[in-house]
Amino acid sequence: MENQLLNDTENKTADSRAVVKIENLKVFYDNVEAVKGVNMVFEDKKVHSIIGPSGCGKSTVLRSLNLLHSLTPNARIEGSIKLDDENILDQDPMTIRRRIGMVFQRPNPFPHMSIADNVLAGYKMNNIQLSKTESYDIVEYALKKAALWKEVKGKLNKRGTFLSGGQQQRLCIARAIAMGPEVLLLDEPTSALDPITTVNIEELIMELRESMSIVIVTHNMQQAARISDKVAFMYLGELIEYDTADVIFSNPTDKRTDEYINGVFG
Repeated sequence: MENQLLNDTENKTADSRAVVKIENLKVFYDNVEAVKGVNMVFEDKKVHSIIGPSGCGKSTVLRSLNLLHSLTPNARIEGSIKLDDENILDQDPMTIRRRIGMVFQRPNPFPHMSIADNVLAGYKMNNIQLSKTESYDIVEYALKKAALWKEVKGKLNKRGTFLSGGQQQRLCIARAIAMGPEVLLLDEPTSALDPITTVNIEELIMELRESMSIVIVTHNMQQAARISDKVAFMYLGELIEYDTADVIFSNPTDKRTDEYINGVFG
């Protein structure tokens, strides 16, 4: 008998047409304005990269989408971030994080949890009770989506920290997608990985694009050009330019975009 919870998860990611609309987003830390009136739309089933020099606000935008500002003292947000036309800034962070998953720069599997428990961590945090069959089906589904199942299917009870760096990052991706998110956020997901593993993660991103919207922050211009449908360039907290990858990398309209891409500054 098929797992109804798993079917619901698959159907949600397969059929969702979720769009994230950022409208006049401003983020402050104390009196410092880190993000200055940003407007962007992240479309369903596309990869969107945010590029720019360090400290330009790109990771702050990404963290805002996951409502992580709520964990930072003296941080506040103005404007709106809409998912399916609902402002997520007015909603419970845990509920939103089930719909908008996030993977960080360095792999961070929970150190005292097994591989299987890492995948199911979101369910435990949300007090969602699962049967053994449901748990196994979700673990298998998420690890297959993250291209990790074949490597770990006989080791599900071992700690996630026993895996290699690349495997740990794919485990973190599996943990994020196990809840069936409509949007997946990736903050420099390959910066700590070797070139071969980076290629594997990029291939995984392209596969995941078929079932969700993906937003990635990256310093790697070649990576952004390879995997992106749309690219946003930020500088000093402002969104300078946002267009298709072809336009940004071949014919940008703003001189600052052209100079950054060509290494004049950064």
